[in-house]
Amino acid sequence: MVELMVAEIIGTLAFALSGFYVAVKEKLDLLGVFIASFLTALGGGLVRDMFADRAPYTFTNLMPTLLVLGVVFFEYFIEVAP
Repeated sequence: MVELMVAEIIGTLAFALSGFYVAVKEKLDLLGVFIASFLTALGGGLVRDMFADRAPYTFTNLMPTLLVLGVVFFEYFIEVAP
């Protein structure tokens, strides 16, 4: 079970970074960067859960959203702000 949680965290971080770099390349503001990162990292799971008629995992568990927020703010203030 721990292996799946580690894989989930690594995947969420990787896709959040991917969305972050695309948004920065397009010169979006902080809200645009967050939305692009959030949808890239968690959008597939949201759609899957809606089709399966379940409560979205992203909204029932706070960890994925906090990971995306952490990535966006950490990378934004390292890459863009200075």
